[in-house]
Amino acid sequence: VPRIIIFGPGADKTVSDLEKRIAVITLTDLFQAAWEGNLLAGFWRKVKVQLRLSAFSPFQTSGALPPGSPVFKGRAEELEFICQRFHRASVLIIGSRRVGKTSLLNQALHRARQQQDIQPIMIDLQGIGTRQAFGVALLAEVKSICTDEQLKMLENTQDIRARLNKVIENIQVERKMPLFLLNEIDLVVKDDPELIQIWRSLNDCGKARFIMVGYSVIAQLGDLEAHLFHSTEGIQFGGKAVALTALNENAAEGVLDLLQEPPLSLRWVSEEERRQAYQLLLQRSYRIPWVLQRYCQLLVYRLEEQVRDSLGIEDIAYLLNQEGNVVWEYIEGIDYDRLGYTGQNKRLQTSGFKLVLYALARAKYFQQGAKALIRDPELNRKAALDFSFTIGEAREAVLSGIGELLLVHEKQMLEDWLDEAATRRKKTPPSYEL
Repeated sequence: VPRIIIFGPGADKTVSDLEKRIAVITLTDLFQAAWEGNLLAGFWRKVKVQLRLSAFSPFQTSGALPPGSPVFKGRAEELEFICQRFHRASVLIIGSRRVGKTSLLNQALHRARQQQDIQPIMIDLQGIGTRQAFGVALLAEVKSICTDEQLKMLENTQDIRARLNKVIENIQVERKMPLFLLNEIDLVVKDDPELIQIWRSLNDCGKARFIMVGYSVIAQLGDLEAHLFHSTEGIQFGGKAVALTALNENAAEGVLDLLQEPPLSLRWVSEEERRQAYQLLLQRSYRIPWVLQRYCQLLVYRLEEQVRDSLGIEDIAYLLNQEGNVVWEYIEGIDYDRLGYTGQNKRLQTSGFKLVLYALARAKYFQQGAKALIRDPELNRKAALDFSFTIGEAREAVLSGIGELLLVHEKQMLEDWLDEAATRRKKTPPSYEL
């Protein structure tokens, strides 16, 4: 926020000062703001550009979106589904990493806090795999809603089932429904499945509800003996889970619209360039929420550096040419240990392997919208051979999925590499499964 704004006769000779938060508005700035049709909005836009434009940015390039974030777009159906079940069912949220699972959980927390008959308890279980560690995290989160006497009683209760029941009883005295929002349950599911059974029993008898977020727990959805199979509701996977994928086009455009909306209030050089920019950004981001946010934040930094308030297609071209490593960073972040590629299989973590893995997974599992294979409730039951592929299919998946991200000479290098890989493959006994 500026401390001093200088404008009027002689302002052209004054220099703005970021450290002292002094902004200078020239006569040209005022004329331009008036010409655009909103003098006050244009005035403040010029002021923000001269100071630190990124301070007004709503975009977040790491971590989950906080409750009530204006950047949270496109999950209205999923959020309403979850909120309608606060009292009557538990819900499991699944999806690939950084697709917005925890952000959706945070928005559910925001809505739950607005209901007087709900007592939400948010627990981050990242790195937690035992009931003992869960018990410690539980105590830390309920301190604010317990009396000193209640808290002392909980600390003296070592059995996790008994401790959970005491927490629930304390909440029920207030005539509220206990709602546990549990982030990153994968390690608990893997290392202490009996804890899941405890959650299930509390859900089954109606004492509490659980909104859970997971990644590898997708395997549980096809196992009739798994506790999660019998204790959650959802939109996909036969009504067992809420599966998050890429944003739809309207939601993705909604994220980009925040560049023009307050508090940034930037403008495009022309409507035509805005349309072209949107098309490019949606195409190159694959409408993945965090990629869209990163692109937008990088645009804000570029305008801040150049002290400008208008965006053009040249800015988008610069961004996509200079910052083309976003998808690669996503690939680098794949947890191969969780996928089972450890020890002697470390050789699989080569660039070529990652490239083919990403492209094939996208083509075979995540495309086709509502018909995407990842939404198939019977996916876990199918044999691995059902997903075999030919060398030609692998080549096409890589070129169609990543070719658009490359320059002309880079794409030719990629094609040559794929042809060489296919030639080496032909020297081995015939097999069309990699």
